[in-house]
Amino acid sequence: MILEKMEYDLGGMIVRSDARSYRETLEEIISLLMVSAEFGLRKMRMIASIRGRDEIDVSIRDSFEENPILDIVDSGSVSLHLEKTGDQDICRHPDLVVTLDGEGERRYRIEARSSATCPGIVSRLAGILACVLGFPGYMSFGTRFFVFELLNNIVEHGAGGFEDGWITVVVDGCNDTLTLTVRDPFREFNPTTKREFDLAKYIESGMTRGLGLMMIHKMDHRMSYARRDCYNETVISRISPGGQGMEKEESMSTFIVGKPQKKDGGVHEVSLSGELDAKGALTLEQTVSSLMDMKAMRVVLDFSSVTFVSSAGVGMLLGLVSSMKRAGGELVFKEVSQKVRSVFSLLNLEDYFNLTDAAGRRT
Repeated sequence: MILEKMEYDLGGMIVRSDARSYRETLEEIISLLMVSAEFGLRKMRMIASIRGRDEIDVSIRDSFEENPILDIVDSGSVSLHLEKTGDQDICRHPDLVVTLDGEGERRYRIEARSSATCPGIVSRLAGILACVLGFPGYMSFGTRFFVFELLNNIVEHGAGGFEDGWITVVVDGCNDTLTLTVRDPFREFNPTTKREFDLAKYIESGMTRGLGLMMIHKMDHRMSYARRDCYNETVISRISPGGQGMEKEESMSTFIVGKPQKKDGGVHEVSLSGELDAKGALTLEQTVSSLMDMKAMRVVLDFSSVTFVSSAGVGMLLGLVSSMKRAGGELVFKEVSQKVRSVFSLLNLEDYFNLTDAAGRRT
């Protein structure tokens, strides 16, 4: 697939299918539907060849055509086509420019103004591009996690609040290898410098931040850094599941904390949904802290609808679990997805956190 157009708020996109068979077309359609679920897209259009469209079974085609999110049209009925020379604009906004590299159809360039919203938007877009390029879901998640954490670090510490600078992220799918290149003009900083993570010391210190770089160091990838012409340039390849920065209020991510429900045995259960970043972490922390003030000794957090957790969210969860343990209580995470578990595993927290299935059995 080739991404042709993307809305600035990432609510909708247009892709062109180059599938040559029924199976390839079906795989691309399913991939798009998974993208919509993963990243909350409201509308997607696929421009498919007539041949590829005709090969789809009528009943399956009718089912997809009735889908409220996905619209499949024949390439002969639209005039939107890419020029084969020069870069192709996919999205152009005062704070974000996305282009398809003129040298090929598997390299995209994202240029974003340094701001509080930059990490959230660019990381989601990078994850979407990984899917469009045909890489599996776990690589899309790892791409998003890495870009989110690295850009948060750049915006908060490298840029230091300076919002006139621009950050460039190149997503390259050439030779069936996913490679990310992140370039920024801010103060020199080498993200490949490793630090050891000591869970006991981290909890004892009362810190709630600083986990991001330690977590991406533990991801199974290749990462290199260079300072060239007053620019930082970080290159990452072999992206794997991953999986900090504190996002400000204008961030576009959404996290919903349900009203606590009292269950048998004095258990309080709280349903969660969306993306647990710094903003969501503050809301969840307030809810759990209020339950602790009410002397609730067992609180269950339903993670079944949580799609993403940043290092800021992990730091907050560590603090809550530690506080509950000191008070003689217990904080339980129910139905945590494999993608979110992969973030916990980066710091070997699966044993420290109490993770259970829907029936309450420890996993």
